[in-house]
Amino acid sequence: MRIRSLSTLLVAVLFSAFVVAQRTTPAPGRSVPGSGNMSSIPQLVEDTEIQVRVAYENNRAVGESIHVQLINSAGIPITSTFTTHEGTAEFRNQKFGIYQLHLEGPSIVEMTTPKFQIVTGEGMHMEWVHVQPKDPNQAMGGKPQGQISTAEMNIPEKARKEVDKGMELMDKNDLKEAREHFNKAVEIYPKYARAWNNIGVIKAKAGDRPGAFEAWHKAIDADDRFGAAYFNLARINLANKEPAEAQKLIEKGLVGNPGNIEGLFLLATAQAMQGNWNQALVNVRKVHSGDHKKYPEVHLIAGQGLAAQDQAKLAIVEYEIYLKEYPDSPRAAQVRQTMAQLQAKVQ
Repeated sequence: MRIRSLSTLLVAVLFSAFVVAQRTTPAPGRSVPGSGNMSSIPQLVEDTEIQVRVAYENNRAVGESIHVQLINSAGIPITSTFTTHEGTAEFRNQKFGIYQLHLEGPSIVEMTTPKFQIVTGEGMHMEWVHVQPKDPNQAMGGKPQGQISTAEMNIPEKARKEVDKGMELMDKNDLKEAREHFNKAVEIYPKYARAWNNIGVIKAKAGDRPGAFEAWHKAIDADDRFGAAYFNLARINLANKEPAEAQKLIEKGLVGNPGNIEGLFLLATAQAMQGNWNQALVNVRKVHSGDHKKYPEVHLIAGQGLAAQDQAKLAIVEYEIYLKEYPDSPRAAQVRQTMAQLQAKVQ
């Protein structure tokens, strides 16, 4: 059977995709990534992308995934998602009309926003939402939750603006100028982990893996609870077929945010590569219970794990879900071949 080869393909995808894994959602006025020269041409669009940014009143990040529901004018939830660790969420392909947002999470006071309107031709709409913490100490990065590190809490506004400018340029694929702003940010505040992480992303995209490796380690030195840098370093280990080392990094990255979907996906991958199927399947379920649209490959891991445990029928179901969620996958033919082998086994 060729089930094992699916794992090899998955590892290749993991590293080739990491350079965009930590991109932040475009802020108001930013061009949509990938729009190229078309961004300067006015276009009347029917569908709108709703961008949401969630933070405390002092604009500090919440530091955990927040469940966000999009509610229509009739007061009915029509779709939902979870925020990233940076407090961003998005709802694509929405029509014009009146909407609200409902937010809930373990450490925030549940809330529903005032109504807002999407007008015809509005290609992207931005909503900023300030939430209240259940524990006031959490919003300042204090313990017991410890979701926000001291390094993150003390970032000067001037350094934040440099990172914001850098992200705008990254969205436009102007990586050289973006890196200049990230460099200025770490000159202003050497403990700016996010800036170091973005420097590493740009270096990796340029093919400079040693430079990326160094920058991500500097991000961790600046803030040992900054998960994104751990995850990026783990991708290098996974690409080098060093899953045990990757797992150690991923677990450290999950300390500050154990529900992080990206981290759980990488952890399941590392465990699968080591043949630890029971553990991998536990984390696969955690990923699938959250917003896993960016990680359809989680079903490949589930399929492999179930097949390895002689649960061929359930494995086939996972592969079917994968093909439904990712019909244009370059691995589709190989997945179908694996499914056929499993179907022959259960007949």
